[in-house]
Amino acid sequence: MAFGIEDFIFEEDFDAIMAVLEEDENLEEQFHDVVQEVQRQDIACSIFQKVCKSKRGLSRHTTIKHKDNNQDPEQDVQEEESGQRIAFTSDVLNDLVNNVKTTISKRKVFTKAMRD
Repeated sequence: MAFGIEDFIFEEDFDAIMAVLEEDENLEEQFHDVVQEVQRQDIACSIFQKVCKSKRGLSRHTTIKHKDNNQDPEQDVQEEESGQRIAFTSDVLNDLVNNVKTTISKRKVFTKAMRD
């Protein structure tokens, strides 16, 4: 497959894409939530006192080691943060990509061939 001039993102295009992404508050909140989930911080398991490096690591540890317990590790973390969280599923990702695609298409950031 040959690359044409339309296949590259130039600085102006990148700036326009970043502006679109920054304007979408929902996208920014979900991005922040995912970053917080994988960001390195020491979190101790309430049962074994095992220290995990991230919230995702604690969730994985609890799922594997504490299958029989009814306690949800993410619920504990959520209670501490007192914020509502949504699981980052393929449907959420699909919606985000479609929203960005629609916004970019409306703003005509790329050439017509790339927008279609």
